[in-house]
Amino acid sequence: MTPFILLILPSFGFLYTAAQEMQVRFLSCDIRAGFENTVEFSLKRNFDSVNLKATHGIVSREGNIIRFIPTTFGKETLIAKFYYKHEFVHLDSVTFDVIRPEVFPSIGSDLLKDRKVSLSKFKAIGGIIFYIRVNDYHWEPIRIESYRFSIIRQGNCIFSKIEFSNRYSDELVAKLNLLNVGDIILISDIVITSQLSEIANILPGVFEIE
Repeated sequence: MTPFILLILPSFGFLYTAAQEMQVRFLSCDIRAGFENTVEFSLKRNFDSVNLKATHGIVSREGNIIRFIPTTFGKETLIAKFYYKHEFVHLDSVTFDVIRPEVFPSIGSDLLKDRKVSLSKFKAIGGIIFYIRVNDYHWEPIRIESYRFSIIRQGNCIFSKIEFSNRYSDELVAKLNLLNVGDIILISDIVITSQLSEIANILPGVFEIE
């Protein structure tokens, strides 16, 4: 039987054997830790079964669809065992990159993380929205447990407080009324409630009042 050597071609999102007996297509734009990633594969040669597992992740299969949830980021290996007439005939694997998801704060629906914002808009929004990046084209809101809201004026921190809701507290509203053009709002020390907290890259937000 022809040996199967799995190769990945990231630019096209396809995985082939040397003899093109097996084709795998990643349906997700990026492979991200903590999220379900969908993989589709097809075989040109008859096998009784193909058993797949990951070194750091959860793999389930429904027909020719593999659902893969990596539990960490970095290098990941998907291992395939091929069976023919109920006998094991070949073992192969493919290694690919798993991207670390990002969490970041935003003002309104504008997803720029670091930018200038008018005081009127900052006050009108009524709170900080936190997002997690699923892939290069998709972001989702995420719940937070707490974050630090700080006001920096001319290089000095004039106010800093831990908040437990993305909505502005009465104290924050009072502080916003005292902001000046050029003040910096720093959103940091973000704690998320999601199970992704151990693997997500949680980024601070910096907003300059104009």
